[in-house]
Amino acid sequence: MMLNNMSSLPVSCGLPVANKTTEQANIVADSAVTGANEVAQATVDGVENAALASGLVKAADPQVEGEADQKQEPVQTAS
Repeated sequence: MMLNNMSSLPVSCGLPVANKTTEQANIVADSAVTGANEVAQATVDGVENAALASGLVKAADPQVEGEADQKQEPVQTAS
């Protein structure tokens, strides 16, 4: 078995080079997306905290999506 000069892996170790490259690119892309999501979440948290600390918004009970529709007061009609 012949060894590649660039690494200690055998020259023919299963997957073709194209498949290995694609797999490595997918790993890098997944890592980049995960990192971007973490940065975005930290940014949102920071903006929320800044808005609360500055008094720009008031802290309220968290609402479940759709809950706001249930709490609306009924519309009064003119009689």
